[in-house]
Amino acid sequence: MKTKRIENIAGLRSEIKRLKGLSAVQEKIIRDDIADIKESLKPKNILMDALESITGLKFDRKSIFENGLTAGLFLLVKRYISRAESKAEDTVYETADRIFERVRHFISKYMHVRKHYPGDSKDHEGDTH
Repeated sequence: MKTKRIENIAGLRSEIKRLKGLSAVQEKIIRDDIADIKESLKPKNILMDALESITGLKFDRKSIFENGLTAGLFLLVKRYISRAESKAEDTVYETADRIFERVRHFISKYMHVRKHYPGDSKDHEGDTH
């Protein structure tokens, strides 16, 4: 970049003012960069960055509490559903066992009655009809 030539005191003062403005802008950029570096070196941010790089998901640091609350509620609901599912499964198995037991009892009773049914070949062995 070619600088313009300063020819008088007014030009010098103008250039000094321009350079001071430029210097202030660059100092602000540097301060912002340092603040960003300090923020990124905080343990919570290091942990969040590591978690983001491992999972590949981006977390909004402002809504992390909401996400944590949502995840906690999801786990509670999942646990409740799992327990309910287990209880329902137990109820179904108990009902099926009772039904099979009744059917087995009915068949057993029918077979027992059938063995002593009048007109059965054992009852007529001595008959000569």
